[in-house]
Amino acid sequence: HLPRLSHGEPLFTVESQPCNFRTCPYLVRATLSGADLRQADLTGARLTKAEADECRADGATFRDADLFAVFFNRASLVGCDFRGATMNSVRLRRANLADADLRGASLFDVRFGDEDGPTVLTGSRLFGADVRKAWGSVVGPIDVGEDEPSLVDGEEMIAWFAAQGAPEVTLAPGDSQ
Repeated sequence: HLPRLSHGEPLFTVESQPCNFRTCPYLVRATLSGADLRQADLTGARLTKAEADECRADGATFRDADLFAVFFNRASLVGCDFRGATMNSVRLRRANLADADLRGASLFDVRFGDEDGPTVLTGSRLFGADVRKAWGSVVGPIDVGEDEPSLVDGEEMIAWFAAQGAPEVTLAPGDSQ
């Protein structure tokens, strides 16, 4: 049986039972494009290779989720909790991750936006995130502080990415400081 979306109940159900996001195989390669996932608790979800372009997931929790190769292009991910998530090879063209918490997340080989559609990272917390080999155009500032806020923007932000092993992250046009 395929999972059904249910309004006001657990996000997914299988045979009328809540789906355990850590073991539910039905979310691998799921199509969530345009879905309304605002405030959803997707802690530990296995959304490997899901298509979630243009989804609205503001305030959602993806803590410790497996988001390998998810397409979040043009998605609204404002204020999401991605702490400890595996986000390797995720696509984020024109995505808005303002105020997202990415501390300790693995963003290895993440594809941010391009000059025409940068990824908004304004206020996102990135301390301890693995951004090696990430590339593409971003808008800041970002918070790289461990315990206290430490905002970096412009060339300082690009230097931070380079020092973390992501020399191909670029500043979005018009975002220089």
